[in-house]
Amino acid sequence: MKDFEEIERIASRCIHCANPNCVKKCPLGNRIPDILEAVCNHQIDLAKNMLLQTSSSAYVCSRLCDFERKCYGACVLNKTKDKGIPFYEVESYLANFIQKEDFSCDSVLKKEKVAIIGAGISGITIAIEFAKTGFDTTLFEKNDRIGGVISDSLPNFRFDDSVVIKEYMEILNYLNVKINYHRDFGKNLHFIDLENFDIVVFALGTSISKSLFDKNQYIIDSMDVLKSAKRNQEYMSGKHVVVIGGGNVAIDVARTLIRNNNEVSIVYRRDLENAPASKKEIEEALNDGVQFLPLFAPIRPIYHHQELIGLEVERTKVVETLNSGRKNFVLTGEKTKIDAQIIVEAIGQNADYHMIKEKYPTLFNKEGWVSEPAIIVDKQRIIAITGDFLTGPSDFATASMTAKKTFQNIMEIIK
Repeated sequence: MKDFEEIERIASRCIHCANPNCVKKCPLGNRIPDILEAVCNHQIDLAKNMLLQTSSSAYVCSRLCDFERKCYGACVLNKTKDKGIPFYEVESYLANFIQKEDFSCDSVLKKEKVAIIGAGISGITIAIEFAKTGFDTTLFEKNDRIGGVISDSLPNFRFDDSVVIKEYMEILNYLNVKINYHRDFGKNLHFIDLENFDIVVFALGTSISKSLFDKNQYIIDSMDVLKSAKRNQEYMSGKHVVVIGGGNVAIDVARTLIRNNNEVSIVYRRDLENAPASKKEIEEALNDGVQFLPLFAPIRPIYHHQELIGLEVERTKVVETLNSGRKNFVLTGEKTKIDAQIIVEAIGQNADYHMIKEKYPTLFNKEGWVSEPAIIVDKQRIIAITGDFLTGPSDFATASMTAKKTFQNIMEIIK
């Protein structure tokens, strides 16, 4: 942890823009200039409390947020000879002063009972908000610990989950949130089990992996690799592995496998500049020895005597798009082969809506997608969807922001 003098130097560089881009780019809307000013004035408690007004996930967001595309990247100082202000360093420092007592509970207890299905970041965030407001709150989690992706599949070399899970548990226990483990919705947790709750929030995340090819012993899903590594289970070693994808999950898989003595390449359809993975994660993967093969689109696996020997790819080129987002790509017709003994697909995930669609079809539009704000009142019970289960895969700050927004929308209905 940086000492206070270093944090004060960072905070003192803020020029207090009239219309700060850093706040606009922060999914949670953290009052960054105000927090930095409080730090400069040695008002640590004030700075911490301002942070808590918008974020209950400071420890996670300060370490896992893609700051290059958010507050740091948006800082106006990047347009000068100076570098942007690394607010994430200040946030990380302040997170060390957050105590469970900072999450005081409303003394007036509410009569409504709340069930939250899924104890990832969004589920934890909305559970804290309900419990702080005096609701009788219960979390249902399919695993034996809270945290979702953080405790289930995020590599240990990237983030020490033990500290944050301990802190979240202290807060949840302090707020009297009940947690039921090993309750998997659709398997041993059903709609009938939730009938005694007045508010039910589904924060199930994205559990269905997208796929290009049929799975077999050579074509593997990225989450299987990450979960096996997280549980210290044996997985492949000494293989030539090709990872398909350009997001942080693909980077995590590649860095995990290279640590187990594999030769790892990442195939991605665009160039690295337009990859969704954070620049920091890409740089660390390169330092680890991961080879990047950008501008290649996967076509098909190549087998010889039923054994995988490679991946056929087609060269692409990036092209300008009409909007300001990342560039698109087009195929060039030039095909080649990349040697591979194992292919790991890391091309994204979808939410599994089929049970909720059958029970609450009005949560969805004609195209089958969730209709925001994804809240309905059914027989005087409030049913809601939040987090990545609502938006699709997102970063931790956005998942937390979505949960807070869902809570606010529910409170408007109750009022």
